[in-house]
Amino acid sequence: MKRCLLRIFRRLPHAIVIIAGGTSNTVIKRTGCLVALVFWFSGSLMAQKQIDDDTYIKTITERAAKIANTLQLVDSTTYQAVLRAMVKQYRAINSLHESEQAEISTIKNSLEDISLKNEQIKQAKSRKQLNQDALHQDFINALSQILTARQIDMVKDGMTYNLLAVTYNAYVDMIPSLTVVEKEQLRSWLTEAREMAMDAASSDAKHAVFGKYKGRINNYLSERGYNLQKEREAWQQRLQAKSNNPKLEAQ
Repeated sequence: MKRCLLRIFRRLPHAIVIIAGGTSNTVIKRTGCLVALVFWFSGSLMAQKQIDDDTYIKTITERAAKIANTLQLVDSTTYQAVLRAMVKQYRAINSLHESEQAEISTIKNSLEDISLKNEQIKQAKSRKQLNQDALHQDFINALSQILTARQIDMVKDGMTYNLLAVTYNAYVDMIPSLTVVEKEQLRSWLTEAREMAMDAASSDAKHAVFGKYKGRINNYLSERGYNLQKEREAWQQRLQAKSNNPKLEAQ
């Protein structure tokens, strides 16, 4: 097999000429080698895809296990059910995003009319969003059968790197004078961001969702009369003071 491939790479132009006008024996030999090359290359691609798939499944299983471990589930059956649900959701979301990207790529490469191209891309994104919403609801329904509301929140936080709490606490720490109403509004928007970020396909995409909502929050606070630049500078000074004073850091 290896010698056959080497002959192809070394004499491929010559082989093509002979195939076009050479003897039947030569044609058979050359064609056989070319066919062997095609099967070898196809097999290599399939093997690599299997390796990539196995690596991805291992990665998302480990990620799901870290989240499931925070729930401190005593029953192994429940633990395995949660683990399977998260792995299934990760795979489904990833597959959905990959399918959308492939469809949009096909649309961009096959259509020249800009308005038609944009309309079909819009429709593809709309279909993907509908499927994504259905996946999200099915996932929450599955968790609701085996977990408490608090545990489901822990799963959501785990799948979004705890960005809800991190972002909320940062705003509250930065602006101590926030009212109860303002805090409730921030938490409401960040909870909404968490739901959306759960369905994002990557870490960067999840952070981008929260970045979008932080922009909304900043606009809201500015409209409420807060000078965010001054609040941020004062906050940094307080953090620096704490880092320089161990007693303040412990408070």
